[in-house]
Amino acid sequence: MLETTIEQLRSIQRDFISIQEATNTFLRWAKLELESKDIDADIQEHFTNVRRRYEKKFYEEKSVDEQPQSPEERFKISTFNVLMDIAVEAMNNRFLNNMDICKDMAILDPNNFEEICNKKSLPDNCMKYLSAKIIKYNSTATSSQFKEELLSFASNWEKLKLTLEDTYKTNYDLDLHSGGW
Repeated sequence: MLETTIEQLRSIQRDFISIQEATNTFLRWAKLELESKDIDADIQEHFTNVRRRYEKKFYEEKSVDEQPQSPEERFKISTFNVLMDIAVEAMNNRFLNNMDICKDMAILDPNNFEEICNKKSLPDNCMKYLSAKIIKYNSTATSSQFKEELLSFASNWEKLKLTLEDTYKTNYDLDLHSGGW
């Protein structure tokens, strides 16, 4: 899932035109909505042209890369591309570089418990990263021990997830049927 997200981000990383088209579509929609509700708002649909500033150069000074003339191109280069690069790099650093712990944590999601109970086993490399980190504090925290605990927890999940009211209702119903009270 993370790899797919990062690949999708990379595919649009330099696709400023489609982002701009989507933005223009949204702006047109917002403008129509505001007009239909008689709300007076000034929505700027285009970048404003700002007078280009020239930097003074000394004699024989090497020229610096020139800034783009159009405000759209300037926004694309100095804002859009920079932000997309930061987003992709942050996703890489935060998630892909920590994929092992993400996998071990994802298997703890209750949405996976039904599949875990049906298979009655877990992948061989499952829980190795977590156990390696926790074994420093508890010498019995091996990956096989974690797997056993997870299988037990997953098999009891349907009972554990009951609300307080459902727990008492279930226990009360059992007492009535067993001849209690």
